[in-house]
Amino acid sequence: MLEFGIVRAGMLSRSGYDGPTKSGAAEVHAIADVNEPRRKDFAARNKVPRQFPDAPSLLREKNLDAVSIAVPNAFHAPFAIAAPEASSR
Repeated sequence: MLEFGIVRAGMLSRSGYDGPTKSGAAEVHAIADVNEPRRKDFAARNKVPRQFPDAPSLLREKNLDAVSIAVPNAFHAPFAIAAPEASSR
């Protein structure tokens, strides 16, 4: 089972969450969003066990196999670069 985290609940489309999880091949184990009410709501609705106030905190999580980076394209690169760097530590 692939365990993944999501950066920013507000940008995530239902298909971005439902696709991997409905296949049975993946489970969302963590969500990071600076907007606390949005993060808590998403976690509660989707039974996501771990919450983080920001992406760097989520990326330090050692038990994730993948990360969905759901931010606007203009802000995507820093997270996309940080994710594999964090996993190699």
